[in-house]
Amino acid sequence: MDFSSKTSPTGRSTRWSYRTTLFPVFDGKPRKVPAGGNVLMVLTQNPNEQAAAWEWIRFLNSPEALAIRVEETGYLPHRDDWADSPALRSILEERPVLKLARQQLADVVPWPSFSGGHSLEAEQIRIEATEAILSGKKSPSTALEEASEKIRRLQP
Repeated sequence: MDFSSKTSPTGRSTRWSYRTTLFPVFDGKPRKVPAGGNVLMVLTQNPNEQAAAWEWIRFLNSPEALAIRVEETGYLPHRDDWADSPALRSILEERPVLKLARQQLADVVPWPSFSGGHSLEAEQIRIEATEAILSGKKSPSTALEEASEKIRRLQP
């Protein structure tokens, strides 16, 4: 399954074709899609504030709030029942690119971290390489070779 359009995941028009396909598999191994990362935390010790924070978190994870987030940001829904929501279902119908995300939910695995106690530094190097590639400042091969070397030096 492969989709191409002039519409981004946020539903806005773009000057380029936006394409997506299933996450690749190699040598017959199972598909493993790394999960993204977000977190909502309640840090207060005040019981009234905790109750209010939990109510807010429940709302943020509701299909209604998730529909707003997907609509405005193009962020992929994080609930496995998201296509059951009328609001999210309509977004899914408008943006077939999201069907691939739903199709791959069963293949999601925890995000891998780097060994050796330098995960944050290694992740920052990866982020900077991605930005250099996407901004056109470096070719993919140059940015990835440089990032790989920097990350190798961090490893034990």
